[in-house]
Amino acid sequence: MRTAAGGIPAIALIGAALVMVTYPLTEQVFRRIVAENAERRAGNDGGDGPESQDPDRAQDPSPTQEA
Repeated sequence: MRTAAGGIPAIALIGAALVMVTYPLTEQVFRRIVAENAERRAGNDGGDGPESQDPDRAQDPSPTQEA
């Protein structure tokens, strides 16, 4: 049990470190991601979000509750 308690987090840590080392995050990519997130928070997602793909939500943005 002790091995699992220490081994599983160690494996997760190594996996996360490998992802961080191999992910090609340049300054330009970072700025683009930050800009996209800011647009989404402002509600200007460019029409490619799930709300724009559902015709019922696009016409009526407030969901109705049925009893």
